[in-house]
Amino acid sequence: INGKFQRNLDVSIWSVAVLDNGDIVSGDSAGSVRIWDGKFGSMLKNFALHKRDVLCVVSCKDKIFSSGVDGQINLLTNEQKGGGVQQWGFKGKKRPHSHDVMALAMSSGTLFSGGNDTRLMSYDAQSFLERHPVNVQAYGEVPHIQLASKKGSLSYMLCQQLDAVELWEIHTVDQDSSAKAKLVKGKEGQPLETKTCPKLLAVLSSGSNIFSSSMSPDGRLVAYSNMTSLHLYSVFDQHGKLAVQKIKSVPIQLQNIQFTPNNKCVVGTNLKNEVCVYESDDLKELHVFEQAPASAHHFPAQTDELLSVSPNSEFVAVTSKRRVVLVFNLLKSSLQGVIKLDHSASSLCFETDTSLLLIGTVEQQVMFYDASSCTLCDQYVAHGQQVARRLKFISGSIKNMSCLKGEGDKFVLLNTVRGLCFVNFGKPTKELKGKGSSQHPKKRSRVGYGLQLAAQEGQNPRILPLEDPCLFATFLGERSALIVECPWLKALRDIPKPLHRKIYGMA
Repeated sequence: INGKFQRNLDVSIWSVAVLDNGDIVSGDSAGSVRIWDGKFGSMLKNFALHKRDVLCVVSCKDKIFSSGVDGQINLLTNEQKGGGVQQWGFKGKKRPHSHDVMALAMSSGTLFSGGNDTRLMSYDAQSFLERHPVNVQAYGEVPHIQLASKKGSLSYMLCQQLDAVELWEIHTVDQDSSAKAKLVKGKEGQPLETKTCPKLLAVLSSGSNIFSSSMSPDGRLVAYSNMTSLHLYSVFDQHGKLAVQKIKSVPIQLQNIQFTPNNKCVVGTNLKNEVCVYESDDLKELHVFEQAPASAHHFPAQTDELLSVSPNSEFVAVTSKRRVVLVFNLLKSSLQGVIKLDHSASSLCFETDTSLLLIGTVEQQVMFYDASSCTLCDQYVAHGQQVARRLKFISGSIKNMSCLKGEGDKFVLLNTVRGLCFVNFGKPTKELKGKGSSQHPKKRSRVGYGLQLAAQEGQNPRILPLEDPCLFATFLGERSALIVECPWLKALRDIPKPLHRKIYGMA
């Protein structure tokens, strides 16, 4: 097959796919999708569908999808024409992306597209033109954020960037008596006025991409792992300013780094998904827990497993391929038990001051397990089901969970990228009933009507949709919470400008 289609003009071929009958489809820098005879190399069809380069083509039975720099996804179908002859023809198009579409992929009848606008979209291949796509990833790369408490009203917040770790200073308001009075009189959901704004204290730069990072609960140590080593830093006050000093580095790559609540150990998973335990002062290796083949599901190995340590520093829970949770006993250096899940886990969290493990799933359910026996707590199943029903109004999987206990109360704050959910597992749940609820509203407005009821004050669980993507949420005190958002305008400014090229190497 010769790529020179026109005189004195070399066209670069950016993507190639093979059809079921052996023919070849290509996308090039001229904005054309061409179909070639797989045996003789002759061109069968030429479709000039795109205004710019075609970066990706994918085929599925009698369909061809193409996209590229112009952000448009085109559909070609092989249909029977007059005389019983099968011919390829243009069927339709969609433009769900605002920037370059860099990749197309097909899996089990579902088409996926990803582009420079940080959006990952999915489509039903059979009804591509009839049904709207689903935004699988509402926000691009969500940074790792952690809150480490200090004495008094001061807290440190760690924010992990691509190749750096930022340390921020956060002042809580619950300890001040005047602030407590405002909290009692204030309206639920109202932003709090603090004396000082969050302040950036230090930036720990790395020579390569950072895999994972963590700060000790007392705010005294910071650890992060990049592509070469695990690094440990000491954080201390020097003449009224925060100072950071490097303690040690060891040549090992760890993910899901966490300090134990007693500040004695650093826990993380290596590239083999083994749980490694190190001393927090000098990174001396204490123990390595091997991952047992506890899952009967044959899923590919994942490097983005979840890990959580119990408040008493006795248990560590880690996922295996997101379908199994392994609970290890740090004190006995042994496997405590195995929890098998029906759906993939999206978040892990231990309840405050207990050994109850909370597991959030991609189906938006929250389940309580006893870490010592690895059994499900049946008394909270109904609450978890209600959470799943309410979260469907804002969609998205559970990213973070935070717990707060009170007299007879068991509060849980969880967030997706699109909003918050506040539930009291110690109180009965409430059905979504409003004034005039016996008469259903119009079909088109039922979803909005249900969301309006779920967001009302006093609902349990209560949904709080947010306009901007929610990156992190946690309880900050008895009556306050910290929510980190990323305004859409800032996210758009961070997206690189689209590429407009027609011929490789030329403007």
